[in-house]
Amino acid sequence: MSNCFFLSKTNKYFLLIYIVIIIAYDIITVYINSTIKETMQALLEKVKTHLRIEIDDEDSVILGYILASIDLFKDYTDRQDLDFNKPSVEQALLLMVGYYYENREAGIDQVKMPSAVACLLQSSRCLGV
Repeated sequence: MSNCFFLSKTNKYFLLIYIVIIIAYDIITVYINSTIKETMQALLEKVKTHLRIEIDDEDSVILGYILASIDLFKDYTDRQDLDFNKPSVEQALLLMVGYYYENREAGIDQVKMPSAVACLLQSSRCLGV
């Protein structure tokens, strides 16, 4: 038999560690993806309640407005780690999505941020000195 089929004890440990890392990565990825999905679903339900929408026909449109609002907020505040559990940020999100929803004929690119939303996000802004 050739020696190429046998691994040294050290290589066996490295192989075992590699396999454990791959399995852990897969588990973490599945957990993160399910957490994001649950978070987005909860956020969608809050927005639909805020907009008084009971049917699911426009869920994809509303999700698009949520994602557009999040991008807008990240740019406006110059932060990537916004806390959407913070009441002012959550309320700003509800107002912005509602504004997008009510002004959808204008298109997202033509709609400006309402001053109430800007005021709610002011405390979350990173201001350079």
